[in-house]
Amino acid sequence: MAQFTGWALRGGSSPIAGTFNAFPVSDHCGFDELLAFAKACGPEMIYTTHGSTKELAFHIKKELGIDAQPLSKRQRTIDQFC
Repeated sequence: MAQFTGWALRGGSSPIAGTFNAFPVSDHCGFDELLAFAKACGPEMIYTTHGSTKELAFHIKKELGIDAQPLSKRQRTIDQFC
């Protein structure tokens, strides 16, 4: 699993446990940029975090046809979804 975040520049532990690769990309982009990035990557599943997670997951499913689901605030690792 990969994570794209500015936190990757710090090194050490990832903000999301269970992440195997962290890429130093700013996670401060706009709605249209998020949809374009998701479409370009072509993932099977997207987990949304921070902010309007439910709304973003809804639009990803509706507009891109990609399965998407918000992470729970109590969830600590991706494998808690499985």
